[in-house]
Amino acid sequence: MIIKMKKLKFSLLLILTTIFSMAFLTKPFTPVVMFGTKWISPINDNCFDSLCFTSESNVMYYSCEENIYVEIGYKIKGDNIEIEAYSKSNMDPGSKMVLVEDNGVLKQLASQNNRFPRNFIKVPEGECK
Repeated sequence: MIIKMKKLKFSLLLILTTIFSMAFLTKPFTPVVMFGTKWISPINDNCFDSLCFTSESNVMYYSCEENIYVEIGYKIKGDNIEIEAYSKSNMDPGSKMVLVEDNGVLKQLASQNNRFPRNFIKVPEGECK
């Protein structure tokens, strides 16, 4: 009887410890559903770059200054959206376009050193052309 009580107390202690430790876990990142969304980054009044997510792994990037469209791949890794675009020909990781969603804005990480726009805003019901 005493052994059963000790096992019960130990089991209860384990359950309480588990519940207590779970209270400190942060909610896992839920990536923004990118497929079918369009995002723009104004360069000036007449020009803007855009990202149009055409599938779960491809994005159409439009560079206003160069007037070109490029379809490239992207991956969601943790909180980051890693787009396979580099501003340096040696594919330096610091020149890669890496974005994070923050309150409806896609922002580049502060550590990035590239010529890409720093912020993109979502176009509500935007269509990719």
